[in-house]
Amino acid sequence: MIESLRSRIIVVVTGIVFLTTMTITFFVHRETEKAIFTVQDENARNVLDAVLLNVENEYKSLVFHKKAMIEKRKAELNNVITLAFKAIENFYRQYQNGEISEALAKTKAINFIETLRYDNGVGYIWINDTSLPIPRMIMHPTIPDLNGKILDDKKFDCALGIKKNLFQAFAEICAKKNEGYVDYLWPKPTNEGLSKEKPKLSYGRRFKEWNWILGTGVYIDDIEEEINKRHKAILLELKQTFSKIRVADSGYMYLFDHNQEMIIHPSLEGADFSDLTNPVTGNPILEDLMAAEETPAKQMDYLWEKPPDFKGEFRFWKRSYVAYFEPFKWYIASSVYFDEKNKPARLLHNKVLVLSGIFMGVGLLLSLLLSRNLTSPLDKLMAAARQIGKKDVPSGRIPITGTVETKALGTILDHLIESLQQSLEEKEVLLKEIHHRVKNNMAVIISLLGLQSRNVSDTRVKNALADSQSRIRSMSLIHETLYQSEQFSQIPFKEYATNLVGMLVSAMQNTKGQIHTKIISENVNLTIDQAVPCGLILNELVTNSLKYAFKGAEENHLSIQAFNTGNKDGICLIVRDNGPGIPDDIDIKNINSLGLRIISLLVENQLEGNWDISYDGGACFTIQWPIEAV
Repeated sequence: MIESLRSRIIVVVTGIVFLTTMTITFFVHRETEKAIFTVQDENARNVLDAVLLNVENEYKSLVFHKKAMIEKRKAELNNVITLAFKAIENFYRQYQNGEISEALAKTKAINFIETLRYDNGVGYIWINDTSLPIPRMIMHPTIPDLNGKILDDKKFDCALGIKKNLFQAFAEICAKKNEGYVDYLWPKPTNEGLSKEKPKLSYGRRFKEWNWILGTGVYIDDIEEEINKRHKAILLELKQTFSKIRVADSGYMYLFDHNQEMIIHPSLEGADFSDLTNPVTGNPILEDLMAAEETPAKQMDYLWEKPPDFKGEFRFWKRSYVAYFEPFKWYIASSVYFDEKNKPARLLHNKVLVLSGIFMGVGLLLSLLLSRNLTSPLDKLMAAARQIGKKDVPSGRIPITGTVETKALGTILDHLIESLQQSLEEKEVLLKEIHHRVKNNMAVIISLLGLQSRNVSDTRVKNALADSQSRIRSMSLIHETLYQSEQFSQIPFKEYATNLVGMLVSAMQNTKGQIHTKIISENVNLTIDQAVPCGLILNELVTNSLKYAFKGAEENHLSIQAFNTGNKDGICLIVRDNGPGIPDDIDIKNINSLGLRIISLLVENQLEGNWDISYDGGACFTIQWPIEAV
C-alpha cells in the first residue's frame, strides 16, 4: 500500500510528528494535572492559613483590648485603695502622736472608709482581717450583717475561677505580696436592687499595723460585653470574608466549634449536623473533620452532594482542609470538589490538544513539502529512465537536480545511458550484420539447391529439394524480418505469417487457381527460439494445404489464426483449409509423412507443446505451446 518513497516520507514524518506530539501531550497533561492539583492544594492551604492568621490577629487584638481595659480598671482600683490608705495612715499617725486612742483611730478610720463611694455610688471599700484559714469581716458598707463574722459562707467560694473563698484568697495573696487582685462573681447593685452574679475584679492591700485588708472591686461585665461584641464582630467579618472566598468554582470556607455547632456555612449555618454522616466511613462528618485536623496532612477526602443541580446526591469527591484555633475552639475549613480542581488542567489540556493539532498539521504540510522536494528529482529520473527503453532520452538529457545525492545519481545515470547507447548501437550493428549474413548464406543454400534440382531428373528428388528450399526460405524470412526490424528480441507473428504465406501462395498461384488467405493474430509476438520452429511448422502446414487440399477450384480458402491462451501463459495456432481433409484413421503418433513428422518433432521437442488434427469443413490443425517453455 505504501510503496512510493513520497508516501513513505509522509507516513514516517507524520508518524514521528504524531508520536512526538502525543507523547509530549500525554506527559504534559499528566505533569500539568499533577502540578495544577498541587498548586490548587497549596492555594487552598494558603487561603486557610491566611484566614487562620487573620483570626489569630483578631484574637490578639481582642486579648490586648481586654487586657488594656482590665489594666485600666486595676489602676483605678489601686488609686482608690491608695486614697483610702492615706486616710487610715493619717488616723494611725494621730494615734501614734498620742492625739487619740488606737480604738478611736480605728473607729474613725472605719467610719471614713464606710462612707467612701465612687463610680456613681456603686463602688465601695470593705475591711476584713488577715486571719487564716478564713478571715473575719471588720466592715462591709453594703452588707453590714457581715461585720464581725467569720466569712466561711459557701456563697463566698467564688474566687479565681476555682470556687475558692474570696476573702481567704485575699488573705493569702496579701500575706505573700502585701497586695493583689482577685476575680470572682458577685451580685451587682442596681436601682432595682442586687442583680444576678456578675464578673468582678477586686484589689486588696494589707495595712499590717492593724492587720487589716482593705479591698475594693469593680464589675467587669461591661468588659465581657465589649469582648462579646468584638467576638461577634469577628464572626461577622469572617462570614463576609468567607462569602468572598471561592476555592475553584464552587468551593467554599466554613467554620464550626468543638461542640460541632456549624457557625459559618454558605447553606448549612446553624444546621443540625448530628445526622450528616461521611458516606465513605459512615461516621458523623464533623467528627471525621475534627479527626482529620489531628493528622499531619490536616485534610480529608470524602463524597458529598453538589447543589443545586445534584442536591442530595452524595457521589462527588471532595477535599476539605481543616485548621483548629484553640483560643476560640474553632475549626476553620475550606473545601473543594476534585473535578473543579482538575478543571484548569482540562482546559489547558484542551488548549494543548488544539496546539498539537496545529503542530501536526504544520508537520504534515512540511512532510508534504519535504517529500515533494526529495522525490521530485527522483520522479524526473524515473520518468527519464522509463524513456530509455523507448530510446527517447539521449545522453545529456537526464535531469540533474535536487539534493547532492540525486544530482550524483542523475550524473551516474546519464553516463550509464551514454555507455549503454554506445553498446546498444554496436550490438544492433552486429546483430543486423549477423542476420544479414545468415539470410545471405541461406539464399546461397537455396540457390545451390535450385542448381542441384536442375541437374536431377528424378521427380521425387526434385520435389524433396523444392521442399527443402521452402523450409530454408521460412527460416531465411525470419532473419530478413529481424534485419529489417528495430527490435531483435521479438517477431510479430502476423507480419511474419503474412510474408511467409504470401511467398508460398504466389509460388503455386498459377497451378492451384485463386487462393483466399485469412490471417488473424491478436498481438502475438514470437521470440527467435519460437519463430524458427513456428515458421517451419507454418511452412509445412501451408505447403500441405497448397499441395493436397487445393485442386484448382475457384474457392480455395486458407485460414491462419494465432492468439494467446486465456491465462496468457501459452500460444495457440490454428491452420485450416477447405480441402478434403485428413483421413479419420490417421494416427498422429505413427506418421509416415515427412511433413507431419517434422511438425510432430517441432511441436513436441522444441516447443514442448501439443497438437491435434480435426475436420471442420477441411483439415484443421491446432497447436498449443507454453510461453515459459520457449
